[in-house]
Amino acid sequence: MSKRMEIIKGRLDPRDEIKFSWSGELDGKGGYLIMSNRKLVFVHESGLLSKRYEVPMDLPYEKVAKVEKAGRNKIVLTGAGEERHSFVGRDVPMSSVEVSLMSLIEASKKP
Repeated sequence: MSKRMEIIKGRLDPRDEIKFSWSGELDGKGGYLIMSNRKLVFVHESGLLSKRYEVPMDLPYEKVAKVEKAGRNKIVLTGAGEERHSFVGRDVPMSSVEVSLMSLIEASKKP
């Protein structure tokens, strides 16, 4: 298992299941946006030979207050505490990211 996957798995609850993963930038930092059935996790990856990882966002769906499309290739997430994050995808239509995110948020509200 890659170091990136170890970090992601460490952030997920045993009931979490990874549904989608996209490469892109969150607030200007490159990495991967992971959508599980319960939360969003962004893993920032830096370094060429020696990779370093950090998790600038670990956001359960119940704490997502708003999802806005901002142009063709960007979405802005607002958390319940007014925290804001912008995600720009690489090689993916943002409409796909937005639709996937909204369906997972709705599914997480069901008992």
